[in-house]
Amino acid sequence: MGLYGESWSLLDKGCAYTEHLRSFGCVDALECDQREDGIGLINRFESARQIWVGRMSLSMMGGFLLAVVVGAMVPGATTALVVRRSALHGPAAAVPVIAGVELGLFAWAFATAVGTAALVAVSEAAFLGLKIAGACVLVFLGVQAWRAARKDTVDELPQTAASRGRWRDAGAGLLTNLANPKVAVFTFAFYPQFVAAGPGIVHRTLLLALVQVVVDGSWFLLVAMMVGRIRGLFSRAKVRRVLERATGTVLVALGLGVLAENG
Repeated sequence: MGLYGESWSLLDKGCAYTEHLRSFGCVDALECDQREDGIGLINRFESARQIWVGRMSLSMMGGFLLAVVVGAMVPGATTALVVRRSALHGPAAAVPVIAGVELGLFAWAFATAVGTAALVAVSEAAFLGLKIAGACVLVFLGVQAWRAARKDTVDELPQTAASRGRWRDAGAGLLTNLANPKVAVFTFAFYPQFVAAGPGIVHRTLLLALVQVVVDGSWFLLVAMMVGRIRGLFSRAKVRRVLERATGTVLVALGLGVLAENG
């Protein structure tokens, strides 16, 4: 009969067997089970979508993206740290700072999702404690920059930071955000505008936080690369001392400003 003849014979037998099952209602039952499986899959997908996305529309997501882009571009302590690190040691040396900053941002978003940030925002004692801690961190980093300016006397670009220095930079970036009461209040007030209460609120908040981390981190990486392109300007010790003092002054001023703010 040959290969093709055997194939057609098996196909005919299969069709005949299907008709035999249909006569007893078995095929209809199988088709019903398949439809139920398909509906179940669609329901599971919809449940997952409601957990991770909720009722957020494209316009709401667009508004969220616009807000986080503008927020990332506003200069602050993180900008000063990134500019200083990339100018002195190259763009790659700014990556640990950026990673620490974004980890701190994600931590506050998680705190918002589980309600911890709300406690900080409404508790006067907790907020005051965070203000003092944040101010101390910024003043400490500013004083460090001023001390580094006094020690910088050699007219050549500094060597790439050692791994211990990179861990220290990551810790500085992390503390800059973790000890910042403005970040706590911002996340507590900002995310609820885009995340509806109900099941899946933690998932949706963390998803938006991940989007903000990507946008925020991308902006600071761009800043680091732009500063890195003019790094040759900082080969003179005098120019680096000006940068260090300017960075130190900005950080100390921001720290004192945190303490001086009411509320």
